[in-house]
Amino acid sequence: MESDHESNCRTGLIMIVLAQQRENIGWKTVTIEVICVLLIALFGLTAMDKTIRFERFYSELGKSPFLMNYALIVAVGTPLIEAIVAVMLGLDKWRLKALYISMFLMSLFTAYIYMLVHYSYFTSCLCSAAIESLSWQQHLIFNIVFLVLTTIGVIIQENKQKKIDK
Repeated sequence: MESDHESNCRTGLIMIVLAQQRENIGWKTVTIEVICVLLIALFGLTAMDKTIRFERFYSELGKSPFLMNYALIVAVGTPLIEAIVAVMLGLDKWRLKALYISMFLMSLFTAYIYMLVHYSYFTSCLCSAAIESLSWQQHLIFNIVFLVLTTIGVIIQENKQKKIDK
């Protein structure tokens, strides 16, 4: 059965494609919009989930050998940064900065998962309810795919920005 989130994402993507067809928008614009919608959904949902389940998130961070000394800062800062980035991605003025921050965050999250899998006894997923169901291999691939998408978004947005600045 399809979740509301999946339905909303599909509806958003369909609306972008229809708008592109109506207004003859280029593929780069559609690509950057789709990437931003995916990142907004990812960061928005994980920020909301971490906030709603804050006690669990904070408690699990305290068990992580890499983050136990920084559990409170990470528990408060991560969902806050994710929420801010999700908003920034929706605003053209801040989009390029948000994409760079997204690339940095996805790099950190990917490295953290790699370190947990290869160097730690602690392997609890702290992302969100939807992502928790993935195996560690799937989670790593998921993060790498989002990292690649974000990198593509940065390249497209930088080129778009250069044309605007000229």
